[in-house]
Amino acid sequence: MLAAIRAALDGRSLTRDELGQALADRLGAWVVEPVLPAFGGRWPRWQLALGPAAQAGVLAFGPNRGTRVCYVRLDQWLGRTPPSVDGRRALREVCRRYLAAYGPITHVELARWLATTPAAARALLRELDDELEAVEVEGLPGAVQLVGAPEPEPAAESVLLLPHFDCYVVGCHPRRRLIPSHAPAALQAGTAATFAVLVVDGVVAGLWQRHRRGRRLELRVDPFRPLGTRQRRLLDEQAERIGAFFGGPVELQMGRVEPRAHL
Repeated sequence: MLAAIRAALDGRSLTRDELGQALADRLGAWVVEPVLPAFGGRWPRWQLALGPAAQAGVLAFGPNRGTRVCYVRLDQWLGRTPPSVDGRRALREVCRRYLAAYGPITHVELARWLATTPAAARALLRELDDELEAVEVEGLPGAVQLVGAPEPEPAAESVLLLPHFDCYVVGCHPRRRLIPSHAPAALQAGTAATFAVLVVDGVVAGLWQRHRRGRRLELRVDPFRPLGTRQRRLLDEQAERIGAFFGGPVELQMGRVEPRAHL
């Protein structure tokens, strides 16, 4: 399968569907039979090879074609790459970059992000001990950051309309600080990632949804609690931003949004 993927991507960029068809042409129709349980349906067999192909350095993401993901040969896209990288050295560098982006952190957050055990994450942080300093963060006992990390600026008031599976909602911990106790029960099950949420000052503060009516985009927002005058003005700016993204006029309404998860 990996050899077929390498051959199919030789000198070209293919969408997921095109790559599947190219593999079917080489290996037979069995590779595109939809037999693997997936989100709301089934995936073809060949998609089991995507992870191993990426780990083996066979393919990578290339430029999207519109909204469709495309794959390219890694060796042809990047050119010559080092034959090997020391694993521990690579992990330390990943850890530094994670700290630079998301610090302060604890080993628990690092373990969750790396999909490893807390013990392994603690050991990795210990390897960087000379580069870290302890800091006090409410709700994060044992937090550390990179030595010399800039002091955080006072947070400005913010109102955001975040889509399903936004990285902030997916990755923000502890959850009790992200999702208030007065939020609907459907959001209290450990994650709000499957919902499109209104976030005020970093906390989930409501739900929203969108509907296309011709060229017009209708947004309905359901705050858990009334918004202040400035918050409403910031919400209007968010609505305009979403309208610009979708390329059409937008109409903002306040009203009931049922807490129905995306999946």
